[in-house]
Amino acid sequence: MRILLALFVLLCIACQPKEVSTSGKYIKNIDKNVVIFEDGSKLELDNCKTCKTVYLVRHAEKDTVPAKNPILTEEGYQRSDKLAQIFKATRLDAVYSTLYNRTIHTVDSLTTMKGLSTSIYQPKELKSLSEKLLSKSDINKVLISGHSNTTPAFASTLMGKKQFENGFDESDYDNLLIVNVDSKGEKKLYQLKYK
Repeated sequence: MRILLALFVLLCIACQPKEVSTSGKYIKNIDKNVVIFEDGSKLELDNCKTCKTVYLVRHAEKDTVPAKNPILTEEGYQRSDKLAQIFKATRLDAVYSTLYNRTIHTVDSLTTMKGLSTSIYQPKELKSLSEKLLSKSDINKVLISGHSNTTPAFASTLMGKKQFENGFDESDYDNLLIVNVDSKGEKKLYQLKYK
């Protein structure tokens, strides 16, 4: 009898889903609620009526002029197109950006493809926007374009606790963060990358 019980326990442990290691992995695309990585592995996000998924990206590569509000470089526009392709097979309810050329241009290809308009937010209002996004029942899948300091800060605000000691490095443009909230309100943060 003990042997049968031990076999049953081992079988139960073996059949439990394994947590996919995702930190720093590069995304190939997102198909509905499944993130598909370049190495072929997959991450299934919670996708119920009350679940929330917030995608956070820093703006793509920016030019150096004009200094205060530059546009993207050619590489930045290519990254913008790649971002649109990543989200081609998944639904988005809204896209938010700060009121800067570099953040708006980062999501232009995506919003054009999806037929969405870009909603503007103020970087100083991360907490109020976070509360709005988490409480609205008609906005469940959102992409937010921000900056090297606001993108990690926004992830921390959504998670309700500090997740990053510093902002992203000024030369780092490939982060794609996902905050996924399940039906019980439990939150997970995934730190991913895209090319």
